[in-house]
Amino acid sequence: MQQEKTAGVSTSVLARKIGLPNTELFKIFQEKGLIHRDEKRQWRLTPDGEEMGGAYRQTTDGDSKYIVWPVSFLKPNGMNHILGAPQESSASSFEINADAVSRYVADLKKDSLSDLDQTDSAQAIDLTDEQERIVNTPVEYGKTIKVIAFAGTGKTTTTCEYAKKYPQTRFLYLAYNKSVQVEAADKFPSNVTCRTAHSLAYGKFGWKFKNKLTGSIKAFDMARLFDLDSYFDGTIIINILNNYMNSTAPEIGMEHFPKRFAGLVSKQKRGELTELAQEYWEMMTDKDDSNAKMLHDAYLKLYQLSTPRLDFDCILVDEAQDLNPVIFEIVDTQTCAKIYIGDSHQQIYDFRGAIDAMDIIEPNHVFYLTHSFRFNSLIGDIATWILKIFKHEEKQIIGLKESVNHTDKKTILTRTNAMAFKEAVAFIDKASLGFVGGSRKYRFSDILNVYWLYAGKLDKIQDPFYKNFNSFEAFKRYVLESKEIESTTVLAVVTEFTHDIPGYLEAIYRAEVHENQADVVFSTAHKSKGLEWDCVRLSDDFMKLCRVKRNALSDNETPEAFSLRVNKELPEQAEKYFELNQPWPADKINELNLIYVAATRAKQTLIPNSDIWLFTHLVEKNKSLLN
Repeated sequence: MQQEKTAGVSTSVLARKIGLPNTELFKIFQEKGLIHRDEKRQWRLTPDGEEMGGAYRQTTDGDSKYIVWPVSFLKPNGMNHILGAPQESSASSFEINADAVSRYVADLKKDSLSDLDQTDSAQAIDLTDEQERIVNTPVEYGKTIKVIAFAGTGKTTTTCEYAKKYPQTRFLYLAYNKSVQVEAADKFPSNVTCRTAHSLAYGKFGWKFKNKLTGSIKAFDMARLFDLDSYFDGTIIINILNNYMNSTAPEIGMEHFPKRFAGLVSKQKRGELTELAQEYWEMMTDKDDSNAKMLHDAYLKLYQLSTPRLDFDCILVDEAQDLNPVIFEIVDTQTCAKIYIGDSHQQIYDFRGAIDAMDIIEPNHVFYLTHSFRFNSLIGDIATWILKIFKHEEKQIIGLKESVNHTDKKTILTRTNAMAFKEAVAFIDKASLGFVGGSRKYRFSDILNVYWLYAGKLDKIQDPFYKNFNSFEAFKRYVLESKEIESTTVLAVVTEFTHDIPGYLEAIYRAEVHENQADVVFSTAHKSKGLEWDCVRLSDDFMKLCRVKRNALSDNETPEAFSLRVNKELPEQAEKYFELNQPWPADKINELNLIYVAATRAKQTLIPNSDIWLFTHLVEKNKSLLN
């Protein structure tokens, strides 16, 4: 006999109320023969499910229906006839406070036709036309949707509303880090499971190694384990392991040897170190071998090699422009529907081996989000100009926020850690300083190690990398040859501040407070990803959008003299001395992306560096560049 069809509780809400994951309760009901999937992969009641009191309810828009169950299921032991007597260890999961049930039933009586899965949002959200088009495109099994979401355009709101639109669809939201996962779990409706790829992998493999897990492995560990001749060899082994763990390859090979070190060791030595990396991998993935610690990326790699199957109707992939190849492989091999959300112009982690899935996938539908709720039209124009001129982007980013002067508190964004040090020095004894993530993550120790090279105190150098240099001049040669951006800035900082460096570092640490309490906040562009501030100033160590014309300097004129002369004539004569850096170097696209990311962290005020200041004047006087 069917019962309680006018007032019921959906499967997703029921799972939440009794403390079970959505997927687990759906699986239990399926195994008990109460529900099944139809040819469109939608959940449907079986005759036994109807006999247990299951019924259908229309969503508020009338476009679909979902299953509801008797409210009596919420009562203590109310599901024992389905689940059997609960095990002692999990009995508390099925104990619901009687008063809570009474209040819940009372709420149902107020509006028995309300869509329980759509009550997560207290009020209706006004969506843009772009968002509406996405939300109104139903998810289809095996199909792929690509959403190109420019900076601040409401991708989280869009995906939340999408999930609410289809309450019977079981979504997996794949977040790129734990903090995003936690934040998303508070925003998404109950038919969405929010996880990181690592948390999925931990459930299958990681927990087996919980007694030997570590955040990182040091060259010192490798040197001690394998009795290496140098710490540098240990650094290379770690790099080989990292390259392998960030690839889809089934085993470690010579292709994982780091290219930047290839010219520093012989071919025979490269083979030997690669074999040691393989040996460490075998030790690391042996849960009983305590000599080799387990990395988080290692159990993720094991998960990928196991070709897992994820029991969801649709996977929402956030920040798809910066996906670890291992994570992309896991998602790409699933047969369910997939929605990739990202912005190729915000790809900034390819140096870690990240790939741009947005450029790889072959979607069935492509949508754009171009209206930014974060910033005003002025910031939107600068972002549009950068992408239009240097990357030939056809879409315009429209800033919707009203312009308001807000300069009480500044956030200074830098390209490099070393420039964050230089910027902070200017505020010593003037303001409290905050660093996103804490100053210890800015590798100021690199500056100190190079200073010890400069001072000739080699015995004080701690980092194995810097121990490879026997003099400051040797490090300078390395910088000139490698052209590494971070090392170049470190060299410039040490050359400028020399013997003041140890004292400045101590002063910075003394002035540091939590970023929320700081007068001035510092962050690198990489660390600023996903964050926003009212007032942002950009430092001068980003790659240049403008370059000096070849004929701009007079004979024998120094750069300093040139700057003094030209600054008197700017901005009116900007095009006389400068030109845009076109074509942009193909191997430096991520440097351009970093400028775009940094500029779009500002909500109200963007204080550009001298280069971007010049860029805006050149574009304003030459609008033909935008054609």
